[in-house]
Amino acid sequence: MADICPEKIVEAGIIPLIPYHYIAGLNNIVFNVNAPILLRLLTCKDAINLNRECSYPDHINPRAVKKACHLENVGLAQIYFRHETIDPRAGSGIILFIEGIYLRDTDKLFDIYTNTLNWLNIAGEKPFLFVVCYGDPIHYNDISITRRILDQKLKPNSKYKNPCEITYANEDSESLLITHTKLFNVVAR
Repeated sequence: MADICPEKIVEAGIIPLIPYHYIAGLNNIVFNVNAPILLRLLTCKDAINLNRECSYPDHINPRAVKKACHLENVGLAQIYFRHETIDPRAGSGIILFIEGIYLRDTDKLFDIYTNTLNWLNIAGEKPFLFVVCYGDPIHYNDISITRRILDQKLKPNSKYKNPCEITYANEDSESLLITHTKLFNVVAR
């Protein structure tokens, strides 16, 4: 899968992001991990439409930029990650950003997840879905109901008891923190 754009192997540390609104205006991803991570920033698809060139030139596979960034009418998540070497115990993760007013549209969220699995050809990994919602404050019931519905939709093809986690990025959030102990965890802070 080396031809998927953009990709980079990262260690513990900070990866800058271009703070577009569709990634909640976050400035970076902070990795608190003990092994190298394969990172694919699928935000390239959206960024190239705005800038006419990929916004992450330090991790571009030039042959693949067109393949990823020029997709039309296909909803994709914004970030995919896993250990550099696949670790079945740790799994992999897809991060999907959505404005809070659309959080209850679970069919759309599920379709974006499925499109991303199919496009990256990673359905066999059964990745965990991390949803980061942003915008106006979200009522906890919206998060709870959406997580429950998505868990139900994802369970038949997941190795996780609860295969979805939702976090809220408020207006003060600057970073996406990805940690790994036994499993991955994603939080906006």
